[in-house]
Amino acid sequence: AGAEVRLLKVAELAPQAAIDSNPAWAANHAATANIPEATTADIEWADAVIFGTPTRFGNVSSQLKQFIDTLGGLWAQGKLADKVYS
Repeated sequence: AGAEVRLLKVAELAPQAAIDSNPAWAANHAATANIPEATTADIEWADAVIFGTPTRFGNVSSQLKQFIDTLGGLWAQGKLADKVYS
């Protein structure tokens, strides 16, 4: 109760032609078009972060991995410490 929640997505890396070639992917892309993209400022703001991702060959999606890789600057400054992650 009382929590402020932000539902965000990470940036899509695939070219539009690849998305359009798969009807299910294109439908999901269109359905989530209004969801804002996450930024490093969102992670710095949050007290808790919950990541969700489909898997590809047992690994996180490349889109999420790239976003996590952009957080190195916050990590180096200690701004990712003392938060809850899942």
